[in-house]
Amino acid sequence: MISPQTNKIEYKERKYRNLIEGKDLISFQVKEAESDLYIRANQELSFYAQQMVSNFRKQIENYIYSYPLFKST
Repeated sequence: MISPQTNKIEYKERKYRNLIEGKDLISFQVKEAESDLYIRANQELSFYAQQMVSNFRKQIENYIYSYPLFKST
């Protein structure tokens, strides 16, 4: 979440992530810039998920470069 006072991203603990059931699932996080995903799956997918996040973030950043107003709306 972006703080209105500092205009910087603040970390907020995501306690709800501990409520997800499925002890037989593999849990992993994917973090890149403002993206912070908590993923649970029946197989290890962290490398694939990181690639996907990087790819989608790059697309969004390219769009923002072309249409700067998008970032603030």
